[in-house]
Amino acid sequence: MKNILFIMADQLRFDYLGCYGHPTIRTPNIDALAARGVRFDRAYVQSPICGPSRMSFYTGRYVRSHGSTWNNVPLRVGEMTLGDHLRPFGMQTVLCGKTHMEADREGMARLGLDPESVVGARVAEGGFDVWDRLDGLHPSEGQQPSHYQDHLRGMGYGGPNPWEQWANSAEGDDGEILSGWLMRHADRPARINEPDSETPYATTRAIEFIEQAGDAPWCLHLSYIKPHWPYIVPAPYHAMYGARDVLPAVRSETERETAGTAGTTPAPPFPTRRSSPAQAGRSTGASSSASGTRQNSPRRDARAGPETDRPHPRRAEDLEDPSGRVRGRPRTTWHGTLDHPLICDHGPPTPGTGTQTVVGSYGFRVGSWSVVSCPGGGSSMADLSDAAARHSSGGRTCPSEPIWSSPQ
Repeated sequence: MKNILFIMADQLRFDYLGCYGHPTIRTPNIDALAARGVRFDRAYVQSPICGPSRMSFYTGRYVRSHGSTWNNVPLRVGEMTLGDHLRPFGMQTVLCGKTHMEADREGMARLGLDPESVVGARVAEGGFDVWDRLDGLHPSEGQQPSHYQDHLRGMGYGGPNPWEQWANSAEGDDGEILSGWLMRHADRPARINEPDSETPYATTRAIEFIEQAGDAPWCLHLSYIKPHWPYIVPAPYHAMYGARDVLPAVRSETERETAGTAGTTPAPPFPTRRSSPAQAGRSTGASSSASGTRQNSPRRDARAGPETDRPHPRRAEDLEDPSGRVRGRPRTTWHGTLDHPLICDHGPPTPGTGTQTVVGSYGFRVGSWSVVSCPGGGSSMADLSDAAARHSSGGRTCPSEPIWSSPQ
């Protein structure tokens, strides 16, 4: 049985990858996966929010079915997950990184499931055995990450919250700490040394799992926090790209005339982005009218401010380089052949190409992207999906709810 390295990024734009046609951003490792595998350009996530979208990936079910309808809303106890389907076939399903999983503790208590037991821990972690869970987004008053904070302290990064004060903050001209949550500091490097930052750390931990895994087959979910905000990366990535690399918006005259209007006049729809030559003629899963206005797009919330209105190409390459470290490990250390599904949990909170939706005061893309790379052109993922479908239906082959679906 083949091993599976299931890589997920957080809010990585499809049009900010080389294999999807960006004219200047370099993503050779992701491009190499795309070249040897299958690249989807009409992929749709089931929710524009981290938690619900991820639970749909892990269960293969719609948000309305699995019940995790928002961040921090629990995944109902009893939902079958990827790990539940693969484990009966002898495949260990392991997490390294982010899941945004919220356990259904009330349901577990009602059923007498001890969260400290093996079964209870798997239910609480979305069906995964945790190698290293690193969810990020931990300001000083929030939940603290477990392993990474200890790792930073062990490397000599001081303070009550090294994640925020070093990995996600910059230093001002007078030595003051500048928050990486603010876009105005995005041109400065994070205070942390690049090898100690979140993305290389997750990659190193994944490699450590692979090298100790032995002969037993595994599915490793390597789930990166980036390029999700805070809007900051360490040197040298902070200086690799700038405003010249941000694809210009394409607006119709109507959008220009109504932009910023209030009262009874509706706000303009999200703009499309001008295609590069490599993207010309490619279908991206969204349509435009002759005037260039996005069709069937919900209206932009007028409260969405400039802090959420710019993509961050530097963070794309910060993620791209470490992904090549895992892909480039000697095959002899992997004890078998490998599949590389590479996906993004949902679109970014910026206007751009793809179907849009508005959630609260932020606009997120529903359109996403996916690359599946399989050795020799075969697809053990498809084999495993068929086997899992037969297993869950008592041996009967049945269609499962699609993870990718069009809102049309």
